[in-house]
Amino acid sequence: MAKFHFPLGGHRFRPCVEDALQAVVEEFCVETNDGWQDAIAEGREQWRQLQLLSAVRDAPAIAAKALEDLEYKVVPPTSAPALNASRLRAY
Repeated sequence: MAKFHFPLGGHRFRPCVEDALQAVVEEFCVETNDGWQDAIAEGREQWRQLQLLSAVRDAPAIAAKALEDLEYKVVPPTSAPALNASRLRAY
């Protein structure tokens, strides 16, 4: 494990525990129980949904644009929150 590289994805979308567990299982042939892949996938999905919610709060106008590109109707609030560039640039 000391030489194993875990890639990071910036402030948001960092790997979750499930990513690390799956990497260990696949790279080091760790024994598993039946259903482990489903449990990993469910945990990863929950983590990524939480990360997405947080990312949208940092860049609401970009999120609105993405939704409009998918033909959603987006109505901005009277005082739209600003882009949180410091969070998007953070290491």
